[in-house]
Amino acid sequence: MSSDPLLITAAELAKLLQVSTRTLWRLRSAGQLPEAVRLGGAVRWRLDEIKEWIADGCQSSATIGNGKRKVDGIQPPRAPLPATAIEAGSRPKKLGR
Repeated sequence: MSSDPLLITAAELAKLLQVSTRTLWRLRSAGQLPEAVRLGGAVRWRLDEIKEWIADGCQSSATIGNGKRKVDGIQPPRAPLPATAIEAGSRPKKLGR
């Protein structure tokens, strides 16, 4: 049996990827990392999935075509606002004190 742990922490993953933990959390929020495992309040990653992800070129975990997450750093286009939400020449109301 290998001495490698099955699950790694955010700090361990950040060190492995040579990024800060803050950058790691940003990557996770953007869907750029493999899915994490939650154990109570703890967040961990499966080391074997991380190694496979790196070997495959660190592809985004977001599925192509879902229209909700960035894929390869490209944000999908936003839907236009309804015409009632935008009135020509209108300004937002100022909040009084």
